[in-house]
Amino acid sequence: LALADGADPASPVRCVVLDATAIVDVDYSGGLTLRQVVSELRDRGATFVIAEVEDAVRAELDRFGITEAIGADAYFDTVGDAVAAHRGAGAP
Repeated sequence: LALADGADPASPVRCVVLDATAIVDVDYSGGLTLRQVVSELRDRGATFVIAEVEDAVRAELDRFGITEAIGADAYFDTVGDAVAAHRGAGAP
């Protein structure tokens, strides 16, 4: 969030992509932290999306309410897909 706070006002952060390649588990505190990050980014007008998430991790994110908060369409097969989708939506 410090990066979003320190962004150039002329070019604000519009989307944060989490590369979940190395995530193998999401514990309770991790789930709460992600929900807080999603909420704070939304308050700043930015979106949060996740790329390259394993099915078991996705199930944990579902259970912690992350999918409900970001939307099922906020998951991408690759980081490149996520970036391309948001560039196409008008994000820099």
